[in-house]
Amino acid sequence: MKIRQGFVSNSSSSSFVIYKPILTKTQIEGIKDWYDKNEEEMYDDSGVHYFDEDNYICLSCHSKSDEFLEFLNKINIKKEDVYMDYR
Repeated sequence: MKIRQGFVSNSSSSSFVIYKPILTKTQIEGIKDWYDKNEEEMYDDSGVHYFDEDNYICLSCHSKSDEFLEFLNKINIKKEDVYMDYR
């Protein structure tokens, strides 16, 4: 029998962290707009999904990770400029 200790989730999620100083104002606004349009579909009780700090934008996606990566590519944000954490 295998026993797992700690937090276990039945849904997968992905978190993205993007360093803001490398982004244009248009890219930052685009990320916020994308999140606003998709927020309701990504909502659950796990807490904050979009957080805008002085130097970083953090975004959590529960089912739209691939769509968000496609969006970042569309607005010319390189995959190597995005820290991704998949759970």
